[in-house]
Amino acid sequence: MDILQDYGFIQIYKSYLVNYKYIFQIRANEVVMDDGTILPLSKYRVKEVKEKFIVFLLKHLQHICLLRDIWYTLLQS
Repeated sequence: MDILQDYGFIQIYKSYLVNYKYIFQIRANEVVMDDGTILPLSKYRVKEVKEKFIVFLLKHLQHICLLRDIWYTLLQS
């Protein structure tokens, strides 16, 4: 399981493993995927899933901001 976490996967329920890239929304007891699929979210994993998803989003937001800054710099030169 630890190996898969390095690739953006997290276990949300006993038999469900999902990739953060495809999560659209996290609700109290379910995860909505970007294709509309609704999967159960274990009450024991809610906090962990939300925390790790926030870290994932912040990391990708930093990459987007960096790319925006590079693009802006290129346009100015």
